[in-house]
Amino acid sequence: MIPLDISRSLNRLGMISLLFVLGLGGTGLSAGVLAQQPSSSSSATDSTATEAPQPQVSVSLDPQQVAPGESATLRITVLVPTYLPKPVVFPTIVQPNLRVLLPERATSPTSSRIDGKTWSGVSRSYRLIPLSPGDFHFRDQSVEVSYIDPNGGEAPLVSEIALAPLSLSASVPDAAAGLDPYIAASSIELQQSLTVVHADDTSAESAPAADGGQTDTRGETSRETLIQDLQQPVELDAGDSLRRDITATLEGGSVILLPALLDESAPQGLGVYPTSPKVDESATGGSRTESVTYVAEGGGEGQLPEVTLRWFNPESGKIDQATLPAVEVKVSGPALPRVEARGNLLPWLVTAAIAVIVLILLGWLWWRWGRSAWQTRRQQQAIQRERSGHTALSRLRRATNAHQLPECQQAWRRLQGSAAILSRERIDAVEAALSTLGRLSYSSQGLASQGPISQALESQELESQELESQELAPQEHVAEQQPSDSDRQQQLVSAWQALKQALPTSSELRSTRRVPALPPLNPTRSNA
Repeated sequence: MIPLDISRSLNRLGMISLLFVLGLGGTGLSAGVLAQQPSSSSSATDSTATEAPQPQVSVSLDPQQVAPGESATLRITVLVPTYLPKPVVFPTIVQPNLRVLLPERATSPTSSRIDGKTWSGVSRSYRLIPLSPGDFHFRDQSVEVSYIDPNGGEAPLVSEIALAPLSLSASVPDAAAGLDPYIAASSIELQQSLTVVHADDTSAESAPAADGGQTDTRGETSRETLIQDLQQPVELDAGDSLRRDITATLEGGSVILLPALLDESAPQGLGVYPTSPKVDESATGGSRTESVTYVAEGGGEGQLPEVTLRWFNPESGKIDQATLPAVEVKVSGPALPRVEARGNLLPWLVTAAIAVIVLILLGWLWWRWGRSAWQTRRQQQAIQRERSGHTALSRLRRATNAHQLPECQQAWRRLQGSAAILSRERIDAVEAALSTLGRLSYSSQGLASQGPISQALESQELESQELESQELAPQEHVAEQQPSDSDRQQQLVSAWQALKQALPTSSELRSTRRVPALPPLNPTRSNA
């Protein structure tokens, strides 16, 4: 049995041992945990190193509310942690009634400090000018950025970053509510110049003009005169011309909003010939120049209309106005009837267009259906003329006039084979004439009149006949008197005249029956 003191001592020793063991275990656990922490930190460092920072893109619009004609600046800034090997692809902004301009040096380099490091990039500025009241929204826009990998990668990184949506509002100020058209500017100046070109007829062909003008080869001298006193009437003669130039210079606004300054109205006796306007735009405004030439075509007098321009001044908040006075014009000479306005030509052009369309339609209808019907009609008429004998009679007449005997005989046979009925006297007369022509043309008596070949054949035949007669009757000589060439030619002419008179007329041709051009569609036994 262990004493009580010793037992207590052993218990204390066991507890100390247990605490020591637990202490070593806890120390080992803490060491394991501490050993794992650097590994976890290293993993986080590796993850951070593999993920490159994205480019920073910012968008600003200043101001966001303007009046039509005023401008706002849209700025897009792109920053990257390294540098840009390729230009940034900025969006293209296109919207109706919105004028978008890129000012000088619209794209410029920039830099900024982010997280203690210097980021570099570029900035692009757009100048937005609303041309009418309304809201303009900029959505679904993005930029494409290529930048060097900050982790040392060989290939550049490419990112497409969406832009934050923005809106621009354009509204007419209350002070300019009744202004039509709306024009906003700090100042507008109107200037006017008048130039008269005199055309004087002279007798000289190429001599220089006495007053320094230019003379063309037709003897017309042109002299330009700049009108200094615009308050006095401008006097013109027939053939003279007056050029009116008006320039509007605008500051503090958009020259695009300026309307047309001149129209085509003119007094009696003046022809109007406008030219295209010339617009010069600048960063602070611009100018618009219009020119109209008036040609004196007849006597008369009147006024060229005045020019008035009203605009809203944002600096004063009021509506300002500029005016050019009207111009008095007098044209000497007799008055001419006023030529109709150009706008009245529109009905004539419409009528002409309709007529052309109708003609084209009729031509197409004729080609589609009328042409085949016309060809069928002509074929039927040809068949009818062939059957009635008119075609054969026409051929017979042409062959008779040309003295072509074989063609005459062929046409006569076709005429007899047609449905035409000829009288017996007519048939006998034609056949007698053809028989006479055949005898004179093909017999030995008629060969003398048929040319050199026929004469050679005739001489050979006569020689053979003489040899036969000498063998049979050497003691006898029979002299036969043959007609001369002139007599034979006269006989042929008479025979052709007789045939021409014997031919029947068109009225003598008649048919006893009408044979259809085509066989019946459904033949029957009785028809067969």
